[in-house]
Amino acid sequence: LVKGSLVFPISGGNVSVFTPGEVSPYVIGQLQHEGSGLTRAAGGTTVRLSNFNVDPGVSRVYGDVAVNGQTAVT
Repeated sequence: LVKGSLVFPISGGNVSVFTPGEVSPYVIGQLQHEGSGLTRAAGGTTVRLSNFNVDPGVSRVYGDVAVNGQTAVT
């Protein structure tokens, strides 16, 4: 957490930015954050979100999820 923002290193990817209105979406590609992540815990449950892949064209973040050390979703 840096100045109120979560900051993850970019480990790969490729993004193209076009003039808004030229194509839709005007940002196309992916940013990969392999090896990054965060952990949240409450009530005896620990959830780890890791290996983020950001798709700015659809405003989504994908990644791996582990619950109490067991992989739930990749």
